[in-house]
Amino acid sequence: MEGAPGAGAAGLGPREWAAARGAVAAAGSFAEALEAFRSGFPGRAAQFRALQRGLLSLLRGGGEAPGPPLGLPQRLAALYVVCEAYRGHLPRASAPLWQNALLPAVLQSMAAPGCHPAEKAFLGQLLGEPCPPGLPDLTPAGFLLALEADGLAAPPAGLGPQLLDATEAMPPGPPGAPEELPGGSSAEERFVQAVRRAARAPLFPAELDSLIREVPAFGEGGTAALSDPAALLPPVLLPGLVEHNVGLAMALLLQLHRSSAPMGQLYGTFCVLELSVRGLELADCLLENSGVPGEVFCLFLSNMMRACRGLRDQGRQQGRFAKLLCNLCRKAARQHLRDLQDNVLDMRVEIETFCIEFSQVREALELFRHLRSM
Repeated sequence: MEGAPGAGAAGLGPREWAAARGAVAAAGSFAEALEAFRSGFPGRAAQFRALQRGLLSLLRGGGEAPGPPLGLPQRLAALYVVCEAYRGHLPRASAPLWQNALLPAVLQSMAAPGCHPAEKAFLGQLLGEPCPPGLPDLTPAGFLLALEADGLAAPPAGLGPQLLDATEAMPPGPPGAPEELPGGSSAEERFVQAVRRAARAPLFPAELDSLIREVPAFGEGGTAALSDPAALLPPVLLPGLVEHNVGLAMALLLQLHRSSAPMGQLYGTFCVLELSVRGLELADCLLENSGVPGEVFCLFLSNMMRACRGLRDQGRQQGRFAKLLCNLCRKAARQHLRDLQDNVLDMRVEIETFCIEFSQVREALELFRHLRSM
């Protein structure tokens, strides 16, 4: 059906484009634009699709999106929605902006030639910690008036390095962009490009197995180790890898966990993955191989349980996810790792509440009894 969430693999349907444009075209505040977007795209999956294939395309311009380009006030509203919609209704302290998997793409569009200074100034406000408390209640026109009055038309001094540093974690380019580097590229570059392709679409089994076998060689201490271990898996690629080639995501995360690479942003992206069977498979693999700290794993569980509760109109699927989550919780509670056990016990009340809510699921009753016996 036209405009349904699954309409077209390459973009949005006409009704979805109309909803995306309508959310940022109103003359209300930034907070009202965000609420209009959530109303037009209920559910996290629909919102992520509309953000990635709709609003980001509008921000990039270049003919990717149908219809006329956005005006400056609408672009500011779109920037706000893309930067803020990812956290749902969580407070900013619980879901900092760096956890937003779409942030590198936003930074890329802001670093493009011809970007208006007001957009960079606005993004600088959003990146600030803390974010100005009155910003959500401003209208785009009001923000532009404040910029002109305060003389802030130039981007903040610290924004340039942030835009330049973001290029390491860029998502795939626009349709038609070349996927492969020239034939003379190094083995390191070819491997990085292969990982980016794996985040776009499923690989053939033989190619996937070959890449997984190569991971240790390109990891820290390997025969072809990357100069920057974190370049093995930029956080923005993790959701796509989990969806299309979860085995490679497992291998890369475990390799990075064993290295000295900083893992904060990857762990943040892991915690806010969409609820899916493959995501739970990844969590199970990391649990078995002690590939994630206890507090990170429990934050992942908490977000997955919250997402499962949200599937109220999908009874059978909700029961299936509840069963998988209960099995994962019980496995975590049985691990002989004090860090993990302590964190599981800290969220005992939340897990027990989940078990009671899904008491019709046998695994939930078994988990409840197991927690009571600990």
